[in-house]
Amino acid sequence: MKNEDANINTFYWEGRVYRYKLVKAILLDEISFQDGYKKLNSTTVDEYTEDHPVFKRCKDLIEKKQIYRKQKLTLDILAKKLKTNRTTLSAVINQVSQQRFTDFINTYRVKEAKTLLGNPDFDKYKISAIGYEVGFSHVSTFYNVFKKLTGVTPTAYRQSLR
Repeated sequence: MKNEDANINTFYWEGRVYRYKLVKAILLDEISFQDGYKKLNSTTVDEYTEDHPVFKRCKDLIEKKQIYRKQKLTLDILAKKLKTNRTTLSAVINQVSQQRFTDFINTYRVKEAKTLLGNPDFDKYKISAIGYEVGFSHVSTFYNVFKKLTGVTPTAYRQSLR
């Protein structure tokens, strides 16, 4: 029985409750090994929604604490702050937002940049300063991402608001 428990725990610690239940069912002869093998190797994907606790905490941290403003923000740093692992965080963000992590973060950065570019209090700020302020570490990246998401450069966007 100890060997069976070790096999079950191995699958459990991989964070796959689904696998744990299948292996346990196989070991207890509730289903055949072949059926379990087919299920274990199927391409089932966990379903994540906006109600997933990791996504809720992530969105809260991004929107309320404006963590996207940190230029050196990485998936690993955000995962550590959320007390989860990078694999889960990446999967949740990818599935719920339909974006990769960097695109997800850059969407928030561009949204804030648009707000600042439209604010008369920031008229004296250089475009590059606004890019740095919202979390971009390179002006060229700011221009490229801004144009990709809005269809215009930050300069053209600012001019269109006048």
